[in-house]
Amino acid sequence: MIMDTGKGSIVFEDRRRAIRLPPGTTARSRMPMRARARTPQRHRVLLAEHNRISCRLLGRMLTRLGLEVVSLASVDEALQVFRQRPGDFSLVVLNLKSPLEGGIEWLRTWAAESDAQAVPVIALGTDPTPLAREVCIRAGARAYLTEALGDDRLSAVVRSLLTIPRARPVQEAPKAVPEAPAASPPAVPEAVGLLDEKTFRSLLELSPDPGFIEELMADFRRDGSGYFARMQTALKRRDALEWHEALHALKGSAMGLGARGLSQLCARHEDLSREALRAGQGYSEYAYILEMFNRTVQAMQSMAQEGGALPDLNSVTAGG
Repeated sequence: MIMDTGKGSIVFEDRRRAIRLPPGTTARSRMPMRARARTPQRHRVLLAEHNRISCRLLGRMLTRLGLEVVSLASVDEALQVFRQRPGDFSLVVLNLKSPLEGGIEWLRTWAAESDAQAVPVIALGTDPTPLAREVCIRAGARAYLTEALGDDRLSAVVRSLLTIPRARPVQEAPKAVPEAPAASPPAVPEAVGLLDEKTFRSLLELSPDPGFIEELMADFRRDGSGYFARMQTALKRRDALEWHEALHALKGSAMGLGARGLSQLCARHEDLSREALRAGQGYSEYAYILEMFNRTVQAMQSMAQEGGALPDLNSVTAGG
């Protein structure tokens, strides 16, 4: 029972005792914490991913777990944001590219931050060796993942670190049995050997919004044009580093989308030496990779249109 005494204070009275509250307070503000309604706190994740395709996909995967995602293009930018707002984040996801080739220094710098030690870090990289994982864990990462977009490992690790329960499956009403079995959709001949069908179809299920896959494919095509322009520059200048970086970036985008054939082709040719470029190598490889890219885009388009998720797309031309 709550009574106004008329003397500037409120008394909260129960059968056992009366509590006199100071002026300006309410009985609700002095009630036990367990009696108040709590608003669940939403976890915020800081994501550092240089590849636009991977950033969009990782962001969507984390959002589906009920997380709020702040995405940045580099580890350096992410570190600056974290220093300004250390208490805003429950988890950090960093793409270190190749941990044993310099990326590990970023992780060590991050782990040295006093505020960062209480926030778990998931390191992503391209090196699948046990040594790379061991080095990252010793440097402060709670987990190290390669090809995080290809399966459910990232979701499982995030759930374990943030204690996020798995969503209960929705009970669907039983479907009526059709009078005749529905015909299977026709196979996409272009996809054979080009796409990891399971991976690409899982991307179509990441969002019910058809615009998501459309934006994803537009990014892939736009970024691809830039990568091929860089490859052309590398061929003209005999620049092995530029060649490697362009193919490595294209490989990362292809892997994220399940473009298995294209990613394998990039991996096969990304390490052409300066001597090989001077000897005239690279031009036939460039033409083959460009052809594979366009075939991959067409295969993705066909598979997406099969589900009604994508309009027509044009191919990339040799001029970018």
